[in-house]
Amino acid sequence: MFFSCNENHSHFPTESLIYEEAEQFNFSAMIQNDSGEKVFADTILLETFGKKWPYDDLQWKIGWRYPFDLRTFYTGVIVSEDSIWIHPPRTGPFAILEGNAFPCVYPNDSIGSKRTITIRANPGDWFPLDSAEVTGTVAFKSIYRRRKDTVVNILGMERDAIHFDAITTSPLGLSRSNFLFDPQFGFVQMKFYTLHQETIFLKLNVPTPDKKPT
Repeated sequence: MFFSCNENHSHFPTESLIYEEAEQFNFSAMIQNDSGEKVFADTILLETFGKKWPYDDLQWKIGWRYPFDLRTFYTGVIVSEDSIWIHPPRTGPFAILEGNAFPCVYPNDSIGSKRTITIRANPGDWFPLDSAEVTGTVAFKSIYRRRKDTVVNILGMERDAIHFDAITTSPLGLSRSNFLFDPQFGFVQMKFYTLHQETIFLKLNVPTPDKKPT
């Protein structure tokens, strides 16, 4: 998988370097099919390890764990001076998220500003294809837009979360995504409308006691 993006350089608070430390993030996960029927409702775990991903020294190692599989699925997160970009869960019923924008925020961007990230991947390696005409590597082009901050409640405190949405186009169709990010707790909500007309919603559960809001 390869990706490219257009970006300038700016800075945001170093507390946003959250994914560089060894921690665990527990998410409530829900999937609805194209008929609105709930087909998955459980928790999944994002684990960070405080060290670089061995396959790409630009990324920090992370792992996703699921209730339906005993393995940890390792991948990476990019933490730069102006943005956070992370691989979403992409195993089992979450594999379709290869066709969505990956969670990403640019905290210093102004409201309404846009960024473009293109990921090139072979979708057949991730999920069943509806069209036999699409083979090999395709480009998933995501246009991210900064929205007005959204208020979220964390441990009884109201906080302004950074809000980005994204539209992704490819030969397979169109998908949409929404991301809420808190500089102390990372991605607190992720919502995906997939190529298969599913809705996948991830919400960060109550943080560990040593991570009280500041």
